[in-house]
Amino acid sequence: MITGLFISIGYQNNLFGKHKLSIPLPPDADFATLKAVGYFIIGNIQKQHPSYFKNNIESYTKGISKVFGQEIKPIVE
Repeated sequence: MITGLFISIGYQNNLFGKHKLSIPLPPDADFATLKAVGYFIIGNIQKQHPSYFKNNIESYTKGISKVFGQEIKPIVE
């Protein structure tokens, strides 16, 4: 079973996930703003759980594939 936090940046997620975090963006936000916010979030998660992404990516992609109804691979081909 997948449990976790669904983070949406610049979008209010009302579709899926029990635990949600929506991060608003200013009206003039561009790709660089989105990228900076994303890296900031991921960096803070990795500080708290140093090996989370490395050690759990395969099991996460298997579970999240079921959530989205399509195969999501841990390595982009």
